Amino acid sequence: MESFCRVLPNRVLFYQENGEIIHFAFVEENEIAYIGTARQSDFHCFAQTLLSKMLAQYDSVSFECDDCDPAAMELRALFQTAGTNSYDTYILD
Repeated sequence: MESFCRVLPNRVLFYQENGEIIHFAFVEENEIAYIGTARQSDFHCFAQTLLSKMLAQYDSVSFECDDCDPAAMELRALFQTAGTNSYDTYILD
């Protein structure tokens, strides 16, 4: 756990209601390192706000998304892409 926490980005943007974190994104400069939600139904608003803030600060934003991750796929849907898929796997030692 200690090793895992050391490699996490220091900046987390989140939305909370009644003290409970609903949506979150770990960001490092112009990269969204990880994104998640406890309530997919209104995640779209959080994703739009996150991208708006990041694109106001950077010319581009990067992130990875897996088709088994609904939050990441919803984030990807906000972009018009050429449909390029990658099947590379990276393992952090």
